Amino acid sequence: MYDRRTGETHYLSLLPAEILLLLENQSRSAHDIATIVAEACEHPMTEEWQTNIDKALDGLSQLDLIQQQ
Repeated sequence: MYDRRTGETHYLSLLPAEILLLLENQSRSAHDIATIVAEACEHPMTEEWQTNIDKALDGLSQLDLIQQQ
């Protein structure tokens, strides 16, 4: 992903890339993101799944690609 603000390019795995697509036009809660992505991947919504989504969100936040509230 190319960040126009900084001029940096970030190589993302599929999960963070999908999360960015979900957040492109609308803010969403971490739970909503986890639920939507779980459904798309036909994966059960579990605590472990939510933890993985939370880690991906933290990583995107550390790269300044998203702002967590």
